[in-house]
Amino acid sequence: MEGSLFSGNTISGSGSGSIEEGDNLLGRPEFLNRLGYQSYRSRRLKRAEDYFRKARKYGGKAHIFHYYMALTRVASRDYQKAIWHFRESVKNNPAPDKSLLNLAAIYQKAGFNQKSREIYFRLSQMKSPYAELAGFAYRAMSGRTVEQIPPDYVEILFDSYSDDFDRHLQKELKYQVPDYIEKLCRESLVKKRAEKALDIGCGTGLSGEKIVKFVPSIDGVDISEGMLRVARSKQIYDHLFKAEVTRFLRNSRHTYDLVVAGDVFIYFGDLREIFSLVCRILKPGGHFIFTTELMWGGDFEIQSKLRYSHSDEYVLDLMGQLPLKFMNRRFIHIRRQSSGFVEGAVYSFQRTSQQNPP
Repeated sequence: MEGSLFSGNTISGSGSGSIEEGDNLLGRPEFLNRLGYQSYRSRRLKRAEDYFRKARKYGGKAHIFHYYMALTRVASRDYQKAIWHFRESVKNNPAPDKSLLNLAAIYQKAGFNQKSREIYFRLSQMKSPYAELAGFAYRAMSGRTVEQIPPDYVEILFDSYSDDFDRHLQKELKYQVPDYIEKLCRESLVKKRAEKALDIGCGTGLSGEKIVKFVPSIDGVDISEGMLRVARSKQIYDHLFKAEVTRFLRNSRHTYDLVVAGDVFIYFGDLREIFSLVCRILKPGGHFIFTTELMWGGDFEIQSKLRYSHSDEYVLDLMGQLPLKFMNRRFIHIRRQSSGFVEGAVYSFQRTSQQNPP
């Protein structure tokens, strides 16, 4: 996904409240910041900036003011000003790690990879909850082999992205994965309807909205509570689980007629284990439909945007080692990016035997 790590809820809570409830609090910086953050989350950016400026005027700390102003600049795609505000937010900040993490991310998004690597390395050497994540980003951007993206990275990324996720993907990036999953579901389930499905990495429910017409019961699993909150509001899932995907699959006692995974494996390098785990929970005759970003030759590699691509040969080879029958594959355009469209593939396999893989 075209996300970034920009998030404000570690500096000031995004708690409830209204101007009417808090007239006597409008001179308190923390209250004004909370109102500003609420406005930012609802994309009322000018109003948010007005609140942040008022908070600063009434004695709010400079590093908090600049952090929140950076968030609004990112939301309006003004990356140069966002960089300036993030840099200012690091100054005189007793805990600058969140600002540094976001500064590295926006440098990367703007194409300043060397500066991004330098900040990731600096953060990786700090005593910070983000040190491991920063170390991963530094190694990946330096061309070193990294076989899996840390779950914490994915969780932070999508928690900060959840409110704007559907609009950004569908309207700006022309995201097409759910449509292709729907097409393969229609073709795969023409003879026998699935009774129970699992949506792996369900996110906000974009794929779930497409497959609900083919199956009466759907479970979803995702690592991001923010994404699950949005998915829950759509009322298409019977059960939603907050968990890292491989951990969930290892511990699951449920079996399914259909498993879908749209744009999930871009956060995994080696797919051997997760394919085997999916096979274990798939009923004989059940279908596994998923997408990958495509590379030509080799097995897999991590891209500059910290997503994995996999070769078609690699996917087919792994699946050939499992009790799964190849049904269909299409090469597709997943979404827009600056250089055109991201190339990918959507696959459909069917479970053949009752014997689980080793």
